[in-house]
Amino acid sequence: MTRHHIGDEARTNELVENANDDVSWLRHRGLAAELDRRLLQGATEAELAEVRSSWMGHIAHLRAVHHVLLVEQPRGFWRITGAEPAQNEGDSIAPLAARASEMDAALVDEEADAEEAEEAEEAIDPAVADTPAAAGGPSRIGVTARALAALAARGLMADPLLKASVGMLIRQASESHHWHNCAHYRSADVRRLVDEQELRSPSQYQAFCRSNFRHEHVVPNSVIYRMLCKTADVSARAIESLLARYCIRATITLEENAALNRLGLASGMPSGFWQPGHPLHDDPLARYKAAGLFERLERRGDELWFPQPR
Repeated sequence: MTRHHIGDEARTNELVENANDDVSWLRHRGLAAELDRRLLQGATEAELAEVRSSWMGHIAHLRAVHHVLLVEQPRGFWRITGAEPAQNEGDSIAPLAARASEMDAALVDEEADAEEAEEAEEAIDPAVADTPAAAGGPSRIGVTARALAALAARGLMADPLLKASVGMLIRQASESHHWHNCAHYRSADVRRLVDEQELRSPSQYQAFCRSNFRHEHVVPNSVIYRMLCKTADVSARAIESLLARYCIRATITLEENAALNRLGLASGMPSGFWQPGHPLHDDPLARYKAAGLFERLERRGDELWFPQPR
């Protein structure tokens, strides 16, 4: 978890007045940085939950540690409005307590654990991690399916108290330390912008993508959670098949991501996805087809996106 630095408040106020894509002013990385960016622009609770189920813990961290001012107006829509030194850091998270009373108090710690896990994965020796044989990273889908099947066998899959934990399992099922470099898809605009850079290593590719693009779950995790809770077959094999089909990721531009948001597809699928007989029924790429982005997608083969043939 990051710590307060002198100048955090001034930098936050500056960005609120001149919002841009710089989401590292508080030194957050990965999903935490994406939450910062969304909160700076303003986001619904559904949009925040699509990034991380423990988003309320991140808001508590922003208030308590970085003295960030956030408003919820209208209800369910959160936005950073500035920052100022807190007179009493313990008081700075009090307004959140009533809204978060039903959530586990460990959410703030979960935020730190998630950041540390992401940093640890990225620290793997590139000489080993980026060999073609490791392009997909170690498969987490099989072991995740077994864990979910064990929960389902005990009637716990849809338990509200475990929703955040199940959501984390779903999110991690398809991810690896390669992140952008092993995304199943990327858009042609991403490729074009990447090709314009003089990138010399996988780490530079990852850093450029993280700063300029969106690492996106093609089927939102909340949708996969809904499907898991409704499926009749909760065997490990059936769950593994479901995760393998729908747990896919893409690197897209911020403009392409905005196109999904404008259609209300930030954290949901188009209605046709749920309608038998509809062309988009059960199609993992339904959101992209509905938004006119499908033709721009490029599918990754066995190799990582970087390095690539020149």
